[in-house]
Amino acid sequence: MGYIDLFEKVTEKFNFPDLYGQEHIFWFGRESLIFLSLDKPPQKQLLERDLSELKDSLDEIGKADTELFLCIWKENDEFRSVFKSRSSRVRAMDFLNYVLSDVGLVKGDSVSSYGRITTASLLVRLGELGLNDVSSYFMHMTLQYFEDCDLIIADEYSRINQNEILNMKQYRKKHVPWAFVRSADITKSGTRIDIRTLENESGIDFTAGDDTYVMIGIQGEVYYISAAKFEKTYNETDEPFDIFTRMTMFIPEIKILPDGKYISIDEMARICYPKNTSKIYAQRLDRRAKVFPVYDRENYFLGFAGDYMAVRCDDLSDIYIIKRQIFLQTYEEV
Repeated sequence: MGYIDLFEKVTEKFNFPDLYGQEHIFWFGRESLIFLSLDKPPQKQLLERDLSELKDSLDEIGKADTELFLCIWKENDEFRSVFKSRSSRVRAMDFLNYVLSDVGLVKGDSVSSYGRITTASLLVRLGELGLNDVSSYFMHMTLQYFEDCDLIIADEYSRINQNEILNMKQYRKKHVPWAFVRSADITKSGTRIDIRTLENESGIDFTAGDDTYVMIGIQGEVYYISAAKFEKTYNETDEPFDIFTRMTMFIPEIKILPDGKYISIDEMARICYPKNTSKIYAQRLDRRAKVFPVYDRENYFLGFAGDYMAVRCDDLSDIYIIKRQIFLQTYEEV
């Protein structure tokens, strides 16, 4: 399937000069995506509004329930882009990072992201891909974003592929120190928390409570687990966590929602060690993959070729991604 099959050009003239200006091209994609190519910078409010505020006008364009919105324009000697998502399947920052690959700059979060790429760099990419114009590049990369990825719904995958999982190699965590914090010690129970992780740069949020722990790995990888899984997997100690001797890549940071206050959790963390009885099945990925865990369908683990898909031996529906370097440092084959 080519990008022309994914996108349908909307030929009708829509007039939203307050947002887009008079000259524009709309494309409607089958992924409930509106792609807007402008001949000049858009009005500031387009960049500031979230997708729910733009929904009425976008649905009129696409004749569909818009979930994704991509807008590009040229400004000075750069092409700039904004991408907005209200789909749990696509994080905005993840999308633009893929589309602009290693040649652009991207910032944002899971809902809105902003990208910029120099005209010279984009022309090189057009030549490499055999494309003739900028709109074709963004449509081509959008198609690749969806096609170059396996979607793994944890409970469905474990049910359909149980024999395949059981034939994977088994691994256990090496006896290396991890750190943990009870989320109820970070903020009061019931408060929403957002954490940046190595698998999700735009952040993943959850609710603080006595039954939820925040884990910090050997390279600073951060994730949350239930108290029951923590007790099955780790032995806790009273040894304090020293970020300067333990961490090298990633400093864990917590954002308290909705006020946006940031808290460093390293001073309240303590060391724990994996139990020898805790094992996983694991398999190396040969292409990009998104894993949607059973306990949180609004977020996904993102893995790339060379990373590992892991499955807990005591719960085949508990599937997640482990970065390659972290896996090699912290796991050994049983």
